[in-house]
Amino acid sequence: AFIYIQMQLCSFSLTKWLSENKDADSRPLNQTKSWFKEIVAGVEYMHGKNFIHRDLKVRELEVIYKREPCNILFYEENKLKIADMGIVIERKIENGREITVDHNGSGTRDYMSPEQRSWFAELNAKSDVFTLGLILAEICVVMDYTRKVEIFDKYRNGTPNKIFGNDIQTETFVNHLTVIDKDLRP
Repeated sequence: AFIYIQMQLCSFSLTKWLSENKDADSRPLNQTKSWFKEIVAGVEYMHGKNFIHRDLKVRELEVIYKREPCNILFYEENKLKIADMGIVIERKIENGREITVDHNGSGTRDYMSPEQRSWFAELNAKSDVFTLGLILAEICVVMDYTRKVEIFDKYRNGTPNKIFGNDIQTETFVNHLTVIDKDLRP
C-alpha cells in the first residue's frame, strides 16, 4: 500500500522572488508588508490550532551538501502559503503558562529564535514570532547571505539593526518582534 499526499501546486517560492528582486526599488514596501500580513495570518491560524511551526524560513540556504528550501510559497501571483509542517509541535499550557519543551532544537539554525537554539529549549508560540521578525527584515531589506547572518545574529544577541533607513515604524516593529525575552514579544 502507498500513501499519497495531494497538495496544491504552487508556482514559485518567496526564495525565488527574493533572488529575482535584488535591489530596494524592486521590493515595494506596501507589497512586502501585505505578504507579511498573509504569513502572520497563517502562523496565527497554526497557533490557534495549538501548533508551533518551528521552521519558518524564506531564503534557501546552501550548506555543504544540503539545500534547505524555503517553505513560504506562492499559490497565486500574490497569495502566499506556508508549507513544510514536518517538525510542527503541539503547544502546551502548564500552570496557566504556555511552555513547550523541545529536546532537539529542530529547525533551520539561521532562522531560530534565541530560545530555540538552546540545548533544552523552552519554546512557545512567541518563538515563531521571533522568526517572523527576521522574515520581515529579510523581505524588506536586500541582503546577501553573509549580511543576513550578521543581521540575524545581532537580533538574536539583542542588538538592534539600523537596516530600514528612514522607515522607523518597520524598524521599531521588527525590534519588537525580535526582542530576546520572549515574554515581551507580541
